Amino acid sequence: MPLSGREKATIFLSILGAEASAKILRYLPDEVADLIASGVNHLPSPSPDALNFVLEEFGDYMALPKPAQTFELGQSNEPLTPLDIMLTASSRRIASYLITERVQTIAFVLSFYLQNKRQEILAHLPGQRVEVESLLKDLKTNALSEKVKGEIVSYFSAKLA
Repeated sequence: MPLSGREKATIFLSILGAEASAKILRYLPDEVADLIASGVNHLPSPSPDALNFVLEEFGDYMALPKPAQTFELGQSNEPLTPLDIMLTASSRRIASYLITERVQTIAFVLSFYLQNKRQEILAHLPGQRVEVESLLKDLKTNALSEKVKGEIVSYFSAKLA
């Protein structure tokens, strides 16, 4: 079901109700909040399919890692490491956290992934794709790279867990 991001946000906020929506809209930039709020006011009743689609997509962002992931990694008795959490998270969830980051940070984080996973994540970041790919080509490491990587892995894995 092809829905724009604005339509999805509008449907989702209409499901939550006025009070919860108002609390969420306060955290968005004014111009974005105004666009979405005007969309809620002019929204025709969404079809059951559209509601289901939006709720399923929201559920994808909130889903906990599947227990089978530990077996895939060969660590059935050990908890996932922060890096494992980052590497096994869905591309969509990773992109949802990276979308608010600077392109330099996105490029650095994507350097942790294999090429196919990197491309999946970039598919969810179309506005930054060209610039991030350019930065990835020229990415260099230095003495601080491993320390920064450790901090970023810790930060993002906590969000993804």
